[in-house]
Amino acid sequence: MQEIWTFEINNKSEFESNEDLIKKQVEINQKELGIMLSYYYKPQGAVVEQVKFISTIVSKADNTAKIILGFVVVHFNACLNIHDQNQERIEMTVKVTENEITFRGPEILERGMDEI
Repeated sequence: MQEIWTFEINNKSEFESNEDLIKKQVEINQKELGIMLSYYYKPQGAVVEQVKFISTIVSKADNTAKIILGFVVVHFNACLNIHDQNQERIEMTVKVTENEITFRGPEILERGMDEI
C-alpha cells in the first residue's frame, strides 16, 4: 500500500525555493494530508491530525525532495474509554511540477492471505 495525493499550485512564482513552497502547501493542505496519513493508521483504528512540516532530508535537482512530516495519531474508542494522542513522524517523497505538488507516502507491504 502506498498513498499518493496531488494538489494544485496556484502561485509557484511567489516562493524562493521548493522548500518554502512545500512548507506552505503542507500548511494549506493540512486536513487533506491528515486524511491521507490516516489510511496508514486505519488498521489500528486511529486518525491523524495536526500535520506539520518538520524538515527536508534531501532536495534533488529534478524538483523532488524527501521530507519529514510530524503529526498526532489519535486513538479513540468510547466503549473502552480510550482517547490517546501520540506524536509521530513519517518520511515522504514530494515532487513539484509547474502547477501541482505530489506527496507520496512510504510503501507498506500488505499481509497476504494466511494458509489454513
